Amino acid sequence: MAWDLPSNPIAGTIATVVAWGQKVRDCLEYIKGLAGPVTIEDDLTVQGDIAVTGTVDGRDVAADGTTLDSHGPANHTNREREIFISAEEMYTTLARGQTFNRPIITFPDAADNYAYGWLRLPTDYVAFVSVKAEWLCLGAGVADLYWQTGIYWCGAGDLGNDDSDLPALGVTTSGGAGIHNIEEPANPIAGITMSVGDSVGIHFRRDGINVLDTLNADMQLVGVILRYISDE
Repeated sequence: MAWDLPSNPIAGTIATVVAWGQKVRDCLEYIKGLAGPVTIEDDLTVQGDIAVTGTVDGRDVAADGTTLDSHGPANHTNREREIFISAEEMYTTLARGQTFNRPIITFPDAADNYAYGWLRLPTDYVAFVSVKAEWLCLGAGVADLYWQTGIYWCGAGDLGNDDSDLPALGVTTSGGAGIHNIEEPANPIAGITMSVGDSVGIHFRRDGINVLDTLNADMQLVGVILRYISDE
């Protein structure tokens, strides 16, 4: 909406506010009575307070305070993020290769083996959510894998294995030959307390010797995923 004079709005035009002394108040009062959004084309400088009801960037300003700053950690809660450690980044003595153009570590049947990953918790870390593994088996259909994830963490000045959680091994079922499985183990890591900057080690273990492992074939690890709650 534009004005040919400060108090004379012209219908069907985009709102532009030019400071014509006290007449600006007339323009703003007119805008206040308009239904729907109003577009201001150019910068808007305000000296004094602005009262806002409704939402800003989807946030209910009236409910959570008077500030219009809708960005920053204070205005974001419970955002989940993840860190993926690919098989290519993990340490192991096992054979490496690729499947479906993805680097993998091959865990043979009838053997008990590990792969190890390492990371540092980022500055937006608030709380632990889960550790999952991404894996597949080309040589078997629907069958059971007997496996485990374990986690170790330490801060500056701590022993390297200062804290850890090593749940018991358990069984999950493959989705079928060549199907990617992305899941927590049967006995997931839970209830751990880590801090920003901690060094975190995660291991993946398959015990193919155990009778509960019924894949009867090599299994391919694509990587492990640490999910956490972020403050921004």
